[in-house]
Amino acid sequence: MAIRSYNEVYLNEAKRHLGVATDYLANICRIPADRIGDIYAYSPTMVLFGRGDPGVVAGMSGTELGQRLFREIRPDEEAPAPVISTAGRSPEYWGGWALAHFQWYWCKTFRWIFARTSMSNLLGKYSVYHEMDVSRFLEDFMQELELVVVEKNLRRIRLAAGYSQSELSRLSGVNIRNIQLYEQGVQDINRASASTLAALARPLACTIEDLME
Repeated sequence: MAIRSYNEVYLNEAKRHLGVATDYLANICRIPADRIGDIYAYSPTMVLFGRGDPGVVAGMSGTELGQRLFREIRPDEEAPAPVISTAGRSPEYWGGWALAHFQWYWCKTFRWIFARTSMSNLLGKYSVYHEMDVSRFLEDFMQELELVVVEKNLRRIRLAAGYSQSELSRLSGVNIRNIQLYEQGVQDINRASASTLAALARPLACTIEDLME
């Protein structure tokens, strides 16, 4: 059984807060949906959210979370004030709500999710799933994402750096067979030791987090 990053007692708050944050970024800040997906994939704040940091998951409101994310991408601008709406929940709210549940339930990072889909694709599920039990969405969406073939981060970064597998092995001290297995997805790089990840990251001039899936 997977060990989830935070206790289920906080899940409803996490879903509500990410729903409000997504609605805020889309409808108040006018940030395009797929840009929001990119923010969620690479934001330091969303890394903490995915890990269940209590100060991010439950320690701030959804609007505060949205404003914090806005300041990460536009540090020289003032985050727009929220608008209180009496309308029903938006598709963007549902998208953030469902995303938080999906990330928690399947123990996947936001980067893993948005390497396989886009926020606009997720929001397109609203008309089909928003009135169903969320368990149907969780199962169907995971089946969809598991069919997507994604180039492993290690391979992508290694090729961008111009190294062969043997060169990276020589520079990092990591056995070439392990590098091959990580790039093929046979071995889970997320389970590699910190020392192995650090050894690979050093010659590639990237962070350990960049290598993880």
